[in-house]
This record gives sequence, C-alpha cells and structure tokens, in this order.
Amino acid sequence: ALDAQETGRVTVEVRNAGPRQLVNVSATVTSTTGGVLFPAGATVLLGNIPAFGGATATIELGLDHSITLIENLDLDVAVTADAACASTVTHVSTPRINLDEVAASSATDTVESKIVVWSKEGGAAEDVWERLDTGVSLNHVWHGLDAGSSSDTQLVSPALSVSATDAFVITFDHAFQFETSTNPNTFWDGGVIEISDDDGQSWEDLSVYADPGYNGVIFSSGGNALNNRPGFVSANSAWPAVETVSIDLGAALAGKTVQIRFRIGTDTNAGAYGWVLDNLSFEGITNTPFASLVADGTVCEAPPIADAGEDQAVESGDDVTLDASGSSDPNGDALTFAWSQTGGPQVALVGGADATPGFKAPVVTEETTLRFQVAVSDGLSAASDRVDVVVSPASPDTGGTGAGGSTQEPPPDDGDGCGFAVVGDGGAGSAGGPLLALGLLLLGRRRRR
Repeated sequence: ALDAQETGRVTVEVRNAGPRQLVNVSATVTSTTGGVLFPAGATVLLGNIPAFGGATATIELGLDHSITLIENLDLDVAVTADAACASTVTHVSTPRINLDEVAASSATDTVESKIVVWSKEGGAAEDVWERLDTGVSLNHVWHGLDAGSSSDTQLVSPALSVSATDAFVITFDHAFQFETSTNPNTFWDGGVIEISDDDGQSWEDLSVYADPGYNGVIFSSGGNALNNRPGFVSANSAWPAVETVSIDLGAALAGKTVQIRFRIGTDTNAGAYGWVLDNLSFEGITNTPFASLVADGTVCEAPPIADAGEDQAVESGDDVTLDASGSSDPNGDALTFAWSQTGGPQVALVGGADATPGFKAPVVTEETTLRFQVAVSDGLSAASDRVDVVVSPASPDTGGTGAGGSTQEPPPDDGDGCGFAVVGDGGAGSAGGPLLALGLLLLGRRRRR
C-alpha cells in the first residue's frame, strides 16, 4: 500500500481495438484526494498506437505528509487520441492508501486484510470459496458459491481459544441465496455452521449449543451431503442485503480451543449465488488470530536539501555574501548550517554557522577561485553543497577598492527618481545604460559546475 510521504507509479495500459492507427495518444491521471502529488506531471504521451496494438505508460504519484488515516485514493485516468472513434476514454480506480496489515491482532475478521487465516476444505473448495471485492467502498467479503453440481465444501476458522469466564458469542453479517423450487418449496442446496473442539477431528452442528437462525431443511435426492439437515436455505429475508446474526454460546465451551466452519452442500443440478459472509467477530476468546488494518504510523524522515547558492564573480576587495537560504527540508524541520572553505587562498569567513556568511575578497593579481562548502543538517541527517567564488583583480576605474568601493560620486538626481549610473561611466546614463549593466552582470556570472 502506498503510504504518506511515499512515491509509487500508476501504470496505464492502452489498447487500440480498431483497424486504424491511434494518433497522438496521451494519458492523464487526476485525483480528488487531498495530499496527492504528481512529481513529474500528471500527463504522459504514448505517441501513436498501431491498429490492434497497445502501449503502456507510467505516471509517478506521491502522497504528502498531510495524509494520516486510511483512505481511498480516488484516481481518474483519461486517455485521449486525435480523430479516434471515442476521443477520450476514462477509468476510475480507488485503491486504499496509508495502511499497514497487522497479523494476529484482532478477534474480528473484517475480511479486508490480505492476510488470510481461514482454510478452504472439501473437494474443489478453491472454486467455491473466495475473498471477493464487492465493488462498494472497497469492501471485501467471503463468498461461497452455490455450485451447479454436487459439492461439499467448508470455510474453516483458525483455532479460537474460548475464555474460561466470558460468554462465547459469534457475530457476523451474511446474505444467502440457495437453489430452491416452489410449489411445494424444495430446498435443494443450503449452508450450515459447525463447530469442533478436537482440532477438526470431528464436527457437530452449532445448533447443539445455540440457535443459529436456520430457516428450513435441506432436501435433495441428488447427492447433497447435507440432505435432511436444518440450515440456511432459499434466501435471507433481506436478500440481497446482508443481515447480522449473533449467536450466544454462553459458557458451554469455556476454556476449550475450538474451530468454526461454514459449510455449503449442493446437489447435482443447477445452483444459485450462494453465501456471503462479512465482519466475523468472536467475542469471549483470549487470542487474536485475525489480521487488522491500521493507519501507517511511519514518518519518512527525508534528508534536507542543501543549496549553497549560485557561483559568484567578484573583484579584489569586494564584500562577498554566500547564500544557503535556498536550502530546505522536506519534513519542514529546522535547519542548521556549517560553512567551510575547501579551496583557494584562505579568507576570514564571518558567520560560518549562518545561512548567509560573508567575507572580504582577497587582493589577487590574476583570476583566482575560492571554493566553499555548506553542510545543512535537520538534526537527524545532513546534506552538503558547494559554491565557487571567482575573484578577479580590481578594475582600474575602481581605484583598487573593488566593485563595491568606487570613489566616484553618483550622478545628480534629476528629481524624477530615474537617475542611474552606467558601469564604467561617471555621468548620468542613457536609456541603454541598464541594458549594458545587465549585460556585464550576465557575462560575469559563472554557471555552477
């Protein structure tokens, strides 16, 4: 499951079912779920897809730290193509996100965990019993098929340790529809609940201890192993909606280890939808054999991102400020800074523990590179980045004081606030002045290596 602060991929498979090429195919994923990110964009181009061909695209998807509960991730996928019979087709997906499955943590099986502790027994039981997605709010149930041929299969619980003091109560939601004839009513197929206290060596009907709520007697002349037994037959009164059953066995099995099984018997002909079971709860047991879903509690502590700023070009004697204020932490943690000089003539760095320390450029006779490194820490991890400062000899027109130390007087303000100085010009500039100054700035900038 994709959790908060994790990144995964949405895979989109597109098939061209027509006899002509699909042109300019693209896929776009959108979501109404808060906290969803598309780091590389939400659209991917698949190009052209030949007749009866296919293509697959992947879109990177992430979740931010704001997601703290188990949620359904609403994803809408739209695929478009030029001049297609249907220019846009859509698909909706709603997987669960931000969850962990915890084994052996509950006395209730909601059937939502993929960790299955029930066993399927009897001939062709794998074909009869399945964990089924109902398609409604990602709800899963156990479904036992009313097969159209003779079968006797069981869904068997793990061991249940019944309390020596507390009442043993079995509660579950179910709905059923078994093969039935009318005039007169004949219940060809059906289901029963059985219990064992000897590790499955022998079984008896649960009705020995309490009333399960059976609604008829199974009858078959066609090979049903449950022939003439009371059971769940025809359909429950709320069909197709589920109903809740609660069976109180009291202290009859106190202190014992038992197993419960749901058993379906069918005859040789026809069939029906079968039996749906959900939210199977066992109150009054001392163990927790079933898995549960819990919200993911792991905080992904991403390292900080160090940014030492752009490389600089200065002149001898200039006051230089380094700038790591562009550094960041994905978790929003406070950052500390530690600057050091790793190359060039040594300078006196002031504020080396700040984001923006400074120093005075040394006097040089030729272009000289000073290299600095900043280590950025969030208290748990650190990252580093470096920056180069290229120092050139002072220009003659600065009087050796550096670009920041000119002794020339600024031009007089003409009163409209628009006076400016042109680099290398002591007087008021023309309209070309700012462009010239900008050009020098760009020429003097060096790209970081």
